[in-house]
Amino acid sequence: MANNNNRDSDSDEDFPKKNVNKVIRRASTITEEMMEKIKAKDLYPIQLRFENLKFSFPTPAPEKDKYGEWKTVIHNVTGSFEPGTITAIMGSSGAGKTTLLNLLAGRAAGKIDGTVLYNGNARDKSGPLMKHQAYVMQDDLMMRTCSAKEIITFSALLRIDDTHSLKYKLKLVKNIIEELNISDCQHTRVGEAGIMRGVSGGQRKRIAIGCELVTNPSLLYLDEPTSGLDSFTAEHVMEAMGDLAHSGRTVVCTIHQPSSQIFNKLDRLILLARGRLVYYGPVNQAVAYFNSIGHPVPAFTNPPDHFMKLIYIDETKRQESEERVTSLIEAYEQSDLSNKMKKEFELYEVPIEDNDHHSSYGQPLFSQMKLLMHRGIFHQTFREPLKIRASLAQSIVLSLLVGLVYLQISDDQQSVQDRQGALFFVTVNQFLSAVVGQVNTFPSERVLFYREHANNMYSMPDFFFAKIFADLPFQLIYPTIFSIISYFMVGFQSDRFALFWFLVLLVANVGASMGLLVGIKAKDATTAISSVPLVVIPFMLFSGFLINVDSTPPYFIWIEYLSPIKYCFQGIAINEFTDLTFTCSNDQKVPILDSNGTIVDYECRVPDGAAVIDSLSFQDIEIYQDFVALIILYLGYRILGFIALLRQVRGTKANA
Repeated sequence: MANNNNRDSDSDEDFPKKNVNKVIRRASTITEEMMEKIKAKDLYPIQLRFENLKFSFPTPAPEKDKYGEWKTVIHNVTGSFEPGTITAIMGSSGAGKTTLLNLLAGRAAGKIDGTVLYNGNARDKSGPLMKHQAYVMQDDLMMRTCSAKEIITFSALLRIDDTHSLKYKLKLVKNIIEELNISDCQHTRVGEAGIMRGVSGGQRKRIAIGCELVTNPSLLYLDEPTSGLDSFTAEHVMEAMGDLAHSGRTVVCTIHQPSSQIFNKLDRLILLARGRLVYYGPVNQAVAYFNSIGHPVPAFTNPPDHFMKLIYIDETKRQESEERVTSLIEAYEQSDLSNKMKKEFELYEVPIEDNDHHSSYGQPLFSQMKLLMHRGIFHQTFREPLKIRASLAQSIVLSLLVGLVYLQISDDQQSVQDRQGALFFVTVNQFLSAVVGQVNTFPSERVLFYREHANNMYSMPDFFFAKIFADLPFQLIYPTIFSIISYFMVGFQSDRFALFWFLVLLVANVGASMGLLVGIKAKDATTAISSVPLVVIPFMLFSGFLINVDSTPPYFIWIEYLSPIKYCFQGIAINEFTDLTFTCSNDQKVPILDSNGTIVDYECRVPDGAAVIDSLSFQDIEIYQDFVALIILYLGYRILGFIALLRQVRGTKANA
């Protein structure tokens, strides 16, 4: 970790040095060697103490929008996490270990009873101290096209304010990479299993830790840091965590069933069963404790394996298992160890002074947007050229297809239907392509956004607008290529291309806005894709091509008014058919009758474009109305998308 004594500005320190020294003097777990590391790294040691902690959440009731009883998952848990130590929370599935971790990290929503203290200060008064904590989640979600160094650098640029120079931030990233021993893979793209080759699982985990270390946290939470790793890799990850702890940090992690080598690297152990303590104390005393209560660890057995076997509820022997677990809980509650651990750690009671009145984000809003746009365009889109080539090929191939089908369309009677079909195809193709493009990509981007936003890397509005602006160049380029090729191959009126092009651009961007809204609302990509026909087909049906606008049933008129396909098709149809004259052969002419029914002359069935416009019931429409309608729909879908994402973010934070 970088030495923060090299800071460009020390005027914005959150906590006076005298308080830091007070914490160090009072912490019994901090050695003289560790004290030097704490001062060198400019850490602020944090003791997290929790007493009689109880957590409940409401379970859904049968009635809609109502809740039934509150389910308690953590029961009267007391403990303390000390600076310079690494504490592991163990338990079988459903024991409450991740819930306890989230609860202590302030990421669980529900009913909380008991006390959580940061250096003796209540959580609601510990805002400055909570800024010195970080959380590494179990799933190592990262942008697969970025390298390890780029990911950590991106985190540093976003989360470290501008009181520090760019040189300082880059040096910090270099030191983190060296400290976590990932120098060999720093320029390797992270990749994704089954899609793109990248770094190993252990390297991914250390990169995830490195992203959090840029803020120089004093309290570090990790959820299942060894999950999915082989024993050798898991041991290396735990060694890195041990180094972080022994530099003066408070490190807390959940772990399922560690090897004996990993188990011996821990300082303290919390063993949970049914949300209650079965053991809390030093790791090196755990075996002796279980021996003392009549559950000795068999010879040549890994202690954690034995502990997990004791607290496991075997469904084939449920009553026996529950009785054993109950006896273990009661044994701990009545043990001398329980009383000793409750009294062992002296509360720091260090006053907090908050001199930091800045935003919770390291960078101002527009700086966040700039960095997100740069990553979205240059690190994400341009590094997957296959996607660009596929989208480009789609635009070219489909434009050539429509161009060849309607190649240099004539002005005879058959061309009336052909022109309408070509215009309708253009509209539907550009709208649907834009919808599907967003629906395919956003659900995966959303998961990464939730992760980074929960870690206070950037705000939701900045992500939303950066996403729009990063996608905008491609949402202009592809429709433009399609429009140029198809328009002049079909042979539409050459002097009316500009209005045609602008309407096609608008409908494509409305489609992208709608696709983004669908992607936000859908739970996953599969659900989003399956929702597209439900959204698009009604708009196609009431576009004015498949059914005349005057024939729309009154109870479906609202769909017609909301249909972007209608406004684009209507606009480009009026644009194309205005001032257009059609020819016909003699056998295609129809008689003109006078008031007495006498034939006075013959004319083409469809003499000109005005007749087509009348037949479509577009005669009372001005093209500018279609422009305005599409712009309103574009803004409307963007606003709805913003609100939907904002609501989801609030719900995700509440339930993280």
